[in-house]
Order: sequence, then structure tokens, then C-alpha cells
Amino acid sequence: KPSLHLGGTMNIGFGRNGNFSLSTDLLYSRKGAKVYDIDDNGDEQWVNANLSYIELPIVPRYRLNFGLYFETGPYLGFLMGASRDGETEYDTIDSNGDETTRKHKEDVKGMDFGWVVGLGYIHESGIGVGYRNAIGFMNIDDPEDADAYGDETYFAFNRCHQISFVYYMGWND
Repeated sequence: KPSLHLGGTMNIGFGRNGNFSLSTDLLYSRKGAKVYDIDDNGDEQWVNANLSYIELPIVPRYRLNFGLYFETGPYLGFLMGASRDGETEYDTIDSNGDETTRKHKEDVKGMDFGWVVGLGYIHESGIGVGYRNAIGFMNIDDPEDADAYGDETYFAFNRCHQISFVYYMGWND
């Protein structure tokens, strides 16, 4: 589902022409999907699930002399928040049969690890556009309390497409 990412990037060039570089970002990234769920009345419905991460991709990059670049490398994400249809908490019954409130963030693992593959273009002025496909390797569903709450364990992996508009200060220095 469409969302946003925002942050800063640093690109360190290597070699005589700087065609090889290492790019690292610090991004706030929102991810999400429509998921099938059952409400308190037992009715089936589609809900919007949203996850917020602070992500740190470290990406080796090769840039052609006319500005086109290709990149691939790992990323690490730290979960900042989770919600379903805008709600961050829900009511449930614990293993003792008592009513309790639980945060959606508790149902998701706190860290994500994956790989990005991308390409883009940077003009000599430092203005650029990029595309990345990010594929998570970690199951982000947290099965720790699944049996205690009568839930099943699911397998869920982050995957997203990102389009970025960038400006590199001092690009030609």
C-alpha cells in the first residue's frame, strides 16, 4: 500500500572518478498492507496494517559517467510503531481468561533485516531520483505470545518499492 519514507543520505565516492561509492541512509519508513482479519463479532474484514521503521541501508553503488547508478546491499530496520486501521491498541483476553489491552507493536518483531536493489539517476547539480526494491529476510510476526492468546503463528515479511527524490549537497566538490 502506498506510504512514505523520509531521511538523510551520505554517499562516499572511491577511486579516481568516484564511480564506485558507498551510500548509507537514515530513513523513517512506513510500510503496510491490507490484511484479512476477524473482528470482535466474528465478522471477516479487510483492515489497513501500518508499520513504522527507522531504517539504515548500507548500499555499495556503481555510477556511470552520465549519472545513472546501480546499487545493492543490506538494510536494518528498527520498529517504531504499528497500527491497524489507525488504532495502536486492541482489547483481548489473556491466557488466564482476563480482559487486557495489547499494543499492535507487541505482535511484530522489533527488528527487520533485508536486502535492497536499486537504480537511479543523479544530475551533476546533485538533484536525483532513485528506485529501490527492498526485500525483508526476517519473519516479522512475533510468535512469542501466539499460544498464550490463542493465536496462530504467521509468516510475514516486509517487501516494498521506494521512489526517492534526492539532493546531494556538494555533489561536484
